[in-house]
Amino acid sequence: MMNYFVVHLNRLDYRGRLASGEAIGSGAVEGAAKTLGLRLKARGARWRHKNAKAMAALICCRHTAQWDLFWSRATRDPRIFGHTFLRRG
Repeated sequence: MMNYFVVHLNRLDYRGRLASGEAIGSGAVEGAAKTLGLRLKARGARWRHKNAKAMAALICCRHTAQWDLFWSRATRDPRIFGHTFLRRG
């Protein structure tokens, strides 16, 4: 256990993390889990396992800095959605 704290010592600087705007609690994770649960349990919803996993990945992505990166790639790469989005302008 001591090795864990030595390896992750930089993550224990709660004051510094708060000052830089980083989360220090589990609230964001719990919020994402609640969002996922509500989405998957919507009335009449039926989910295939692979689609539920994709939805979970999207919701997790939404709560990180990767959201904008994902969408910038998704709108250009037909492999992500099977087509490209129409671009205006």
